[in-house]
Amino acid sequence: MATSPKKETDLYRDTWVRFLGYANEVGEAFRALVPVGLVWATYGVATAYVTADAIDKGKKAAVAHGESPGKSTRVATAVVDTFVWQALASVAIPGFTINRVCAASLFLLAKTTRWPLPVRKWTTTAIGLSTIPFIIKPIDRQVTCKGVHHSTPVGHERLLAGLQLCSSTPPVQKIDTKEEETEEANAEKWGNQWEPGDGLFLTFKKGII
Repeated sequence: MATSPKKETDLYRDTWVRFLGYANEVGEAFRALVPVGLVWATYGVATAYVTADAIDKGKKAAVAHGESPGKSTRVATAVVDTFVWQALASVAIPGFTINRVCAASLFLLAKTTRWPLPVRKWTTTAIGLSTIPFIIKPIDRQVTCKGVHHSTPVGHERLLAGLQLCSSTPPVQKIDTKEEETEEANAEKWGNQWEPGDGLFLTFKKGII
């Protein structure tokens, strides 16, 4: 019985290393409790993860394209593509989101409760941490919908999946050229009384039949 080929494990996508990309979100959740320098340090960890993943995808692109023409361009595209996607989906947008969630939570708790400040801060941190799992996939999907991160094999998969989820409008239908010709002819025949786009139903500005 033939066995299917084993899928290659991606160190930066399929192992615990992936969680390093969420370091800054955890840092933002703890912003009310720790020195701000520590929060920025978590951004450093997340950025290091993004950079390492981009370099890894560039190396894989180099191997995949061998000595084919345009290899340098493809490698550079893979690196930039991965870096931009990861920077948006793993660092910038989630970090900003958790920052605003925590700021709003701390503000509302101060206005609506009489809890001691330490309790409000810990509650804010708990809210921030519990929000992280709920924003990861929607943000990934939205970044993919914008067309980012599609030049690599993984990017193609993300783009196709994202487009299926994002597209909610039907495709634009082609306009029949015969109908266009008919409208032009009617416009020439009836002058300013003809309303373009009315098709076979002739309407006039002054209501004359």
